[in-house]
Amino acid sequence: MNTEAKKGFTLIELLIVVAIIAILAAIAIPNFLETPTRAKVAHVLNNLRQIGTAMEAFHMDNQHYPPHPSLAWADGFADPMDPIWSMGWLPSLICIL
Repeated sequence: MNTEAKKGFTLIELLIVVAIIAILAAIAIPNFLETPTRAKVAHVLNNLRQIGTAMEAFHMDNQHYPPHPSLAWADGFADPMDPIWSMGWLPSLICIL
């Protein structure tokens, strides 16, 4: 009789290992795909927080919030030819940030 043990995997063992790897991949892949979305949400929230902080800083310095460009021009607060005010205060503020 041959007393030497066979080395290697059987077909059943190989299939079980492949199935386990497939299950782990099916669990992990959605998490990797969701990560960029979470990063984008965090980036947008950070931008909104910065806009709010800038608005509050403007209010603290000037005792009012930035007026809309049409109101600013009517009150003589801003020059209508000034490019920073031609877009409105929100796009201008976003460009600054």
